[in-house]
Amino acid sequence: GFFEGEGCFSVSFSRNVKFKLNWEVRPSVSVSQNESPRQIVDRTKRYFGCGFIRRDLSDKTVKWECRSIDQIHSIILPHFDLYPLITLKNEDVKSLREVVKMMSNNEHLTRAGLIEIVNTVKYMNPDGKRRIALSDILATLR
Repeated sequence: GFFEGEGCFSVSFSRNVKFKLNWEVRPSVSVSQNESPRQIVDRTKRYFGCGFIRRDLSDKTVKWECRSIDQIHSIILPHFDLYPLITLKNEDVKSLREVVKMMSNNEHLTRAGLIEIVNTVKYMNPDGKRRIALSDILATLR
């Protein structure tokens, strides 16, 4: 499946003073592809019936992405229960499932919960780049 090669399961963090611990947690699922042809991106949006498509000008791709915790929980993760990935990305799905579960229980709003979320995503997308190092997030929570 296209999630084996092009899909990404991630959790990002951003500083946000609107949150009690000053950190916003954003789980997401995405598929990216060159702008032309872009059938996989369009097909993914139709298949799941959620998310949005956007252009990424930095690498000239288009990306389907879903950031809604409810939609990730109720639409996307059940798909991967039925059709588990056979690559290491299956571990990312499991980590994302844990984070979504913790966030559904509002654990991301507590210091201990946020620390557990950061530690859960530590090994997700090892090739990906983070704008904020997880160790820097943890340092603010100690």
